[in-house]
Amino acid sequence: MNQLLMRRDTLVFEGTTLEINDLFTSEFYQFCDEKVDQFKGDIPVINEIYLSKVQVHLALILFFKKNNIQEIVIDEVDDSLYPLVVDTAKKLSIKVHVNKKLINYKKVLKGHVYIIVSVLFLLWKMLLIKHSYTLTANPKKISIVRSPASRKKMEKFEDIYILIEDFKSERSIYKYFSKLDRVLWLFKSWVNSYVELKKYKNFTKEKIGKNSGIDVFVFYSKRIAHTLLYQHILNHYFTTNNRSIFYTGNNLDRYALVEEIVARKHKVNTVCIPHGIEYGFKLPHCFTGNTFYTTSKKAEKYLNLIYKENKFKYVKEISEKMFSFSFENNSKERVVFFTEPREVNVNLKIIDEILPLMEREGILLYIKLHPKDSKNNYEKYGDRLNFIENIIEALTGNVCFSRKSTTLLEAVYNNSKVSSIITNEKDKAIFNTFPSLQDEKIEVFHDTLNLFKWIKTQVNITKKSREL
Repeated sequence: MNQLLMRRDTLVFEGTTLEINDLFTSEFYQFCDEKVDQFKGDIPVINEIYLSKVQVHLALILFFKKNNIQEIVIDEVDDSLYPLVVDTAKKLSIKVHVNKKLINYKKVLKGHVYIIVSVLFLLWKMLLIKHSYTLTANPKKISIVRSPASRKKMEKFEDIYILIEDFKSERSIYKYFSKLDRVLWLFKSWVNSYVELKKYKNFTKEKIGKNSGIDVFVFYSKRIAHTLLYQHILNHYFTTNNRSIFYTGNNLDRYALVEEIVARKHKVNTVCIPHGIEYGFKLPHCFTGNTFYTTSKKAEKYLNLIYKENKFKYVKEISEKMFSFSFENNSKERVVFFTEPREVNVNLKIIDEILPLMEREGILLYIKLHPKDSKNNYEKYGDRLNFIENIIEALTGNVCFSRKSTTLLEAVYNNSKVSSIITNEKDKAIFNTFPSLQDEKIEVFHDTLNLFKWIKTQVNITKKSREL
């Protein structure tokens, strides 16, 4: 009997320990594209649930069927993976043995407590924030930004009137409404949150299973009041600015879909300038915006094709504003490897192979760590590696390589020579889900020897151009 062991957030099968993202292969993404239309819905969290729950559910289905799993033993329970494993097993009539079950009624009770706590927290914030400003009526272009990354990109477009969805910011949108209005909208959000959460839970229960439905209820119970409050804020903002064009950096999450719903109600035209590159696999709900500016020509063509749309546009000048930095790199051109936080062992394997080749030629290797990566992971190399702290300095005017990072595209727009090193099937599968990474200016290598030959050529080209 083919038995699978689940130990917290890992699966053990035939002596091999697997993380969930190990199941995200090229075959998996193809399987998802075939099934995605079955998971459409009118809830604003549809894409988030698809990415966090449905895709894992589909990966498990594919894995269980492919390996003819007949029995699952759950040794240690993981709060997020356990519901998906149990629900998927039930759909496939696979026996499950578990030492300690999660008790659903306790989780539901916890969710209700989270709702109350989040509402009280927001009430405290609404009473704390002063009513300092009056809304400017109908500037031609408006935006509400939620993340530092989105703000940095949006502020490059000087003709857009920007407010911040943040409690502390001097330009916080909350300061433009009275405390009484804010508290009233929060009360309505609290009342509506129960109805909304029931929709999320029932959708997930129908598509995946009861345990996953409860998991979704608990997850969004912390977030629902804030999401609905944002919807009220947006509704009144558009009432004042109903002849403006609304620019957003949110492209697929619940805030993006809330913006789309409210904008449609007020007949406000929306334009998406995404703060990240676009997925190439299909989502249940298309990326938002009446116009969506893609990060490459390939992404424009591909996304219009799979979504049967014509709203995806590539405008070189806009992409340059999104990605380019006004930075003069006066230092000598460097060879920079941008690491990734997941599977550090793959980063180490690449360095192990390419570093001796570079040292033999007298070429220094510089490392730009991902924000979630750590120098401690690279201690064994001592002073053989050089670290760059400034991301803009690392991206500008250098020879850059990475596995499948979005920094590859940013480097293209900042006068760097760029390549991707793909050494395993999982990296290949993920790399291919981003159409913008298929840009002709990004060289792709599947072994470090050919990557090194390319690096050596680029360094020599630079040396010759300087000599001339």
